[in-house]
Amino acid sequence: MKRANGHEAIVLAAEIQPHLILMGIRMPVVDGIEATRRILSESPDTKIVALTTFEEDELIESCMSAGAVGYLLKDLRRKN
Repeated sequence: MKRANGHEAIVLAAEIQPHLILMGIRMPVVDGIEATRRILSESPDTKIVALTTFEEDELIESCMSAGAVGYLLKDLRRKN
């Protein structure tokens, strides 16, 4: 289920209590890093994987510090 911003992700996560969230990092209203912090403060058993197009160490480190269990680059390609 795709959400338009981090605030919507926080509200939806509180409603449905998912086991896993793929979280965009750069979003309007509340970014994915702050959304990750807020979701995990209420639901520490939820696993969050950061999803980004940006291979910037600082962003990835911030998301991992916020509690994400890993990250995926959106342009990741499957190897045959």
